[in-house]
Amino acid sequence: MYSVEEVCTTAMTMAGRGDKPSNEDLNNAVKMLGNILSDWATTRGVHLWDLTNTEINVPVCDFVTEAGQVYKCYQDHIAAADNKPGSGEKWGDYWVSASVGDYTPTPGAWNAGFQYGPNRTYNLNPNVDEDVLAVKVQHAGEVYDVKKIPHLDFLRLPMDSFGLPEKISVIKSAEGSAIHIWPANDQESARLLYYLVCRPGAPDKLDSMTLPAQWVPALYYALAVELGFFYNIGLDRLNILGQKARYEFAKASRTNESEVDECFVTPCY
Repeated sequence: MYSVEEVCTTAMTMAGRGDKPSNEDLNNAVKMLGNILSDWATTRGVHLWDLTNTEINVPVCDFVTEAGQVYKCYQDHIAAADNKPGSGEKWGDYWVSASVGDYTPTPGAWNAGFQYGPNRTYNLNPNVDEDVLAVKVQHAGEVYDVKKIPHLDFLRLPMDSFGLPEKISVIKSAEGSAIHIWPANDQESARLLYYLVCRPGAPDKLDSMTLPAQWVPALYYALAVELGFFYNIGLDRLNILGQKARYEFAKASRTNESEVDECFVTPCY
């Protein structure tokens, strides 16, 4: 199973960046890959992915008041007597005490029968959206990196934590992809910034969630060429990567050997 992130990290390694690139390295690689994908789509009729610079408001956890005290929710539930904040037998399984200053709007009164939750999940478009990359959070004029982690690691995090987003996990399925955010956000003005990975063309949520395998080597080498210029690697290595990029593009698009020279991937900057 291949993803944009896997293509970027492999190409960075091929271009000599090592197997543990920084978030900024990934950010640069995603930008360059986006240029390559755009060029292939507009000049060569090859449509693989679209990469779009995207911003969303981070969902905010539910806040309520009950008996003069403010509470914020960290677990999805339907309000009932046993989970009533401050007095229900199991209220601590769903709520933590908070202060009015934790959240800008005035919290509403707790009501039985309401659906409350931490709102830590943001659903992507199930027809075309696949993944997010190079994630950051913006708040109060500052921008912070957000770490993307496997979902099993996400599930081990303490779910009763609140604050600006520090980590995310993306769950991908035929029903649609979703961003899971940790900790539960309690800052109304926080924005999540990322590159959105979309399938181009006519939307169909039953389409494959992965890159067609024949294009994987072509993207590896095309991006490695771009990164090689950026990292200022030697000309001999660049020439080898360039020859391989031409060959793999030709093979993936099933062109003749005589057409290979037309497939050279030029720098995008």
